[in-house]
Amino acid sequence: MSIPEQMSDSSPDSGKSTKALVFSAGRILLLVVILFPFVGGSIASIFAAFQRTETAAAINADSNIEEVDPDDLHWIDLISVKRMKMVRRDGKFFYLDPKSQKTVPIGELSLVGFSDQDYFNADGMAKVYVHGEHFPVWINLKGEEVIMPYFHEQHPFDDYGLALVRFNNKYGWINRKKEFVIPLRYDMAKNFNSSHGLAWVMLDGKYGWINRQGEEVVPLRFDAIAEFSNGLTRVKENGKYGFFNAAGKPVIEPQFDEIKDFNVYDLAMIKVNDKYGWINIKGEEVVPPRFDSISESTCHGRLMVKGNGYNTFYELMMVKENGKYGIFNSQGKEVLAPRFDGIECFNRESLAKITINGKQGFVDGEWKEIIPPRFDEVGHFDENGMAKVKINDKYGFINLEGEEVIPIRFE
Repeated sequence: MSIPEQMSDSSPDSGKSTKALVFSAGRILLLVVILFPFVGGSIASIFAAFQRTETAAAINADSNIEEVDPDDLHWIDLISVKRMKMVRRDGKFFYLDPKSQKTVPIGELSLVGFSDQDYFNADGMAKVYVHGEHFPVWINLKGEEVIMPYFHEQHPFDDYGLALVRFNNKYGWINRKKEFVIPLRYDMAKNFNSSHGLAWVMLDGKYGWINRQGEEVVPLRFDAIAEFSNGLTRVKENGKYGFFNAAGKPVIEPQFDEIKDFNVYDLAMIKVNDKYGWINIKGEEVVPPRFDSISESTCHGRLMVKGNGYNTFYELMMVKENGKYGIFNSQGKEVLAPRFDGIECFNRESLAKITINGKQGFVDGEWKEIIPPRFDEVGHFDENGMAKVKINDKYGFINLEGEEVIPIRFE
């Protein structure tokens, strides 16, 4: 929310407007009165605040005018759809009742039909944009300032009483007493994670993880670092990838050109010298990097989920080796040897079209060749379980067992 340019020249409500002239001490003050719609046959309260050289005038439903110093009028940040003006007097903030134009102590909004919960967060704090100041002020339910007003960005306090703040381009953490627990020193930072208690930070182009004491757990030496997934964070150093745990210990030193998160079987896909394979959690090669590509076979197997749901993958993987395709499962076991020119998705009959040396056939859900690849072309099976096939420019139809129902002799 941006700081309003003029904090006191319009009402927080909208509707039709009329004009009224008020003469005071030889000056003409033009008041635009905001007219609320008729409610139950009566006109609801009308009020507005307007700024002139040194004062702002407020008019209520009874046409009583009260002059308020414009430097005293501020907007409270919205937590609900309501909007409320505030007045700061003697170092404390008060609500300005839109009906009576009188100040109301914070904590007593129920007296005028509002609730403090409309404006205060779960920590009992609200953000106020102060007239003439560049940064917002945080106040408590007593109307007292509790957060220093010069932070460009301030996050809510966590369960440990720490809040991430930013001033200019540096991040740090403060406690509820406005004391710095971790100084403003990081170029980028994220909130502490509730599961492992660490915060992702970046300084001078290097990434790492720190604890709530500001100590480096995963050292700030990496060119890139990922969120933790199942207790491990993927790191990149000098163009190579590896894994560290939440204790800051290397599980697999950065050594691979690419690496994916570990799946439910604790296998991770790796890339070395443009070849792909799999390793286990110990860094041992389960399938040596020999494939030209490995991709999730999204239409052949189930979607698998590990841990908190951030690590999702498919049960089967399509591999490519020397221009031929095959299928491996997520345990690193070969399901279909890479000898096919193409493997299509399963159809509604749970058959997948395969192509070998320009000839087409089908495998079933168990990856058995139930219709050998002997056709130049194979179409889709219709509702009668028949598919058009082609051999030597002649056409016919086969059934689900591969038997010729209509001989292959037609042009």
